[in-house]
This record gives sequence, C-alpha cells and structure tokens, in this order.
Amino acid sequence: MTKSIDETFVGPDPEGWSEDEIGAPDYEPDSEVAIPARWRITDDSAAAWAMRKLRAIERRRQSNATIAEEETKRIEDWLAGVDAPLHREAQYFEAILSHYALDCRLDPADGRKTISLPAGKVSTRAGSDRWTVDNETFLTWARINAPTVIRVREEAALSEVKVTFIPTDDGRAVTDEGEVVPGVQVMQTGASATVSPDLS
Repeated sequence: MTKSIDETFVGPDPEGWSEDEIGAPDYEPDSEVAIPARWRITDDSAAAWAMRKLRAIERRRQSNATIAEEETKRIEDWLAGVDAPLHREAQYFEAILSHYALDCRLDPADGRKTISLPAGKVSTRAGSDRWTVDNETFLTWARINAPTVIRVREEAALSEVKVTFIPTDDGRAVTDEGEVVPGVQVMQTGASATVSPDLS
C-alpha cells in the first residue's frame, strides 16, 4: 500500500499549497545539525513534493536576483552619467597640481617634497628603477653564469604523494612496507549530496 505524503513526510501541510507558496519549518537549517526526524523524507513521493518546494524557492531567488541586477544597472548608468564630467574636471586639477608639486621638488630654491595647502596636500616621491625579467631567457643564461640569483622553491607534490603512499583508517599515510610517513595526515570525508532542482 502506497503511503500518502502526509504519512511519509510529517512537516508543513502540503494540502492547498502551490509551488509559488513558500513554507519552512520553524528551525534554522544548519549543515552541522542533524535534521529532526519529523522532517525526514521517507519515499520518492515526499521527495518530489520537497523538490517542488525547493524549485519554487530557487525560481523566486532567480527573480529577485534579476530585479536586483536591473536596478543595479540602472543606478550604475545614472552614476556613470553624472560622474563623467566631474571625473574629467578632477583629472585636470590633479594634473596641474602634480606638475606644480614636481616643479617645486626640482627647484633648487624650493625643494619641497610635499605641498601642504588648506584643502589638502600634494606629495611627491623620487623615482626608482623598475626591473622586469623574462624568466625563460634569463634562467637559461643564469644557470651557467649566475646560479646564485636563481631561487628554487621546494614543496610536496600532493598529486604524487596521494598515489605513492597508502592512507590508513587512523588518518595517517604509510609506505608499501608499512612505514608511517611523517608530516602527512589523511582526513576522510563522508559521502555528500548535491540537490539540483530543474528550473527550466
């Protein structure tokens, strides 16, 4: 005898609910807390009902996200429009203030590195060499002529570690001969589930 949803899923009463209506149990979902027995699904009929509820929730979330995206785009367009002329003016005044501050720094009679004004300040700093290195070309030469300038980084190759050693039930790794490998811990994780409502 096939059980009804009411008999197999003791939760919010599904009678009279549409897919657009959202109901939730009076507890906060928490992945670290076991689901109370009264909310457990016991057959495919109850699972189908729960999936319809989840699909309705996800569709509402998609709708909300679409509205938010449209509103955000409208506000961003407005901001870009009112900000563009101000940005151009700001660039102009930043440029002429920068030129003035650099002139002052280079003037032997002045030499100030920072121009302090009532509404703000302009700071300058000395230039520095900018080095770039083409690794492939440089390393070919440096391996022979200047090996001390090459930095070698050693680290465990995890993919090789996984296939070379054997995990144990107590969270360690051992060699083929049974020797415990120091510095390696193996944390076993349980099976997981992915819920994918069909939103098409």
